[in-house]
Amino acid sequence: MLFAREAEVGDPARRVQACSNCHGPRGRGALPAIPPLWGQSARYLTAQLRAWQLGDRKNDGGSQMGSVAARLDDASIAAVAAYYAQARPSEPTK
Repeated sequence: MLFAREAEVGDPARRVQACSNCHGPRGRGALPAIPPLWGQSARYLTAQLRAWQLGDRKNDGGSQMGSVAARLDDASIAAVAAYYAQARPSEPTK
């Protein structure tokens, strides 16, 4: 299984919180407010992260996604997109 540091751990040096902080382990999501990321195509995820970076997408209440996406470079976006494209959700915690 691929691993993307930004997805599960984040990058404190760049002030990038982990995707899993909001989207859950392996991108499980928390509907209806937080969409799942697992199993989405890498192309789709890349396009969405770029839209957040450019300010073309702004539909999160606290502007968290735009802030995080602005700190991602091309390699990080590619790694996160590839990670979630092949990820499967973890079991819910009991």
